[in-house]
Amino acid sequence: TISFAGKVEGIGHTMFDDLNNQLKRHEGEDKQLVVYAPHWSFTHPNNPNGLNISTFLQTGLPMLEYAKKHRELKWAYKPHPVLIQALAKSGVMSQDQIKSYYHDWEQIAECCYDGSYSDLFARSRTLITDCGSFMTEYAVTGEPVVWLVSPTATTRPNKASEKLAASYYRVVRSEDLEPVLDDLLVKGSDPNREARQAAAKAMNLTGTDAAGNIIRHLEELILGEDAGEKEA
Repeated sequence: TISFAGKVEGIGHTMFDDLNNQLKRHEGEDKQLVVYAPHWSFTHPNNPNGLNISTFLQTGLPMLEYAKKHRELKWAYKPHPVLIQALAKSGVMSQDQIKSYYHDWEQIAECCYDGSYSDLFARSRTLITDCGSFMTEYAVTGEPVVWLVSPTATTRPNKASEKLAASYYRVVRSEDLEPVLDDLLVKGSDPNREARQAAAKAMNLTGTDAAGNIIRHLEELILGEDAGEKEA
């Protein structure tokens, strides 16, 4: 939001600007990339955190095995940068096991280990994740999300995003992972498409230009509300 002289107006979020621009750049392309983006905050005594949203201990290996089984799909591996540290610190995997896990993904997927993921999202057809912020950001694309739900998570979608979250394909039990992925990725079934895109539109997530709105409001504040008309 932005506030001038007691007037408050929603302007969008600047984090979506780059993704919207990337979507325009890749408009019309045949998008086949499937992104797996695991969070680091799994529940473990040696990995204390206030989120506990990560399901990596239950779904990390099954996801890798599914990707190996379906090499006809184009995969992208986008782990949270802290995941590798959490795995080492907690001791749930040895250094050799961590290296092997990441190496196996590198053999079959496009890997992204930094924060530059807007282009990755814009080129993809599906996101598989337990990361809360990604689930909101990815809604800009209009593409489906497989939500890996942690039963021990301390946070839940807020009221404003309940309809959006309800349009995602939830995986609560690890044994449900493969059937959900088969329906969506192999069979191409996406019954929640209209509900998902309507929810994203209602939340003003698509096609926004937060930076442009900020500039417009500043011009109105400095030059007067007819600044835009004068320039035109």
